[in-house]
Amino acid sequence: MKLVREWLKEKYDRKSALRILVAYAIVPNLVFWVVGRLFYGERALVNADYLAAGLAALVLPELAGAAALALAILLDLLLV
Repeated sequence: MKLVREWLKEKYDRKSALRILVAYAIVPNLVFWVVGRLFYGERALVNADYLAAGLAALVLPELAGAAALALAILLDLLLV
């Protein structure tokens, strides 16, 4: 665990970690929450799929992380 923590500190600073949190956790959940409120849809407050995509983006290349987020959003749209 210590090795992983050191690697993350070396690779990401606080600003980029905050950007990842906003991009993968807050923005997608906020968009679906607003749409759910407008169209009276039932939805969980936080979707763990986006958090998993964000964690994957920490260790995978950028394109793979973006693909994981796009897949999570696509599945959410199809299963609503």
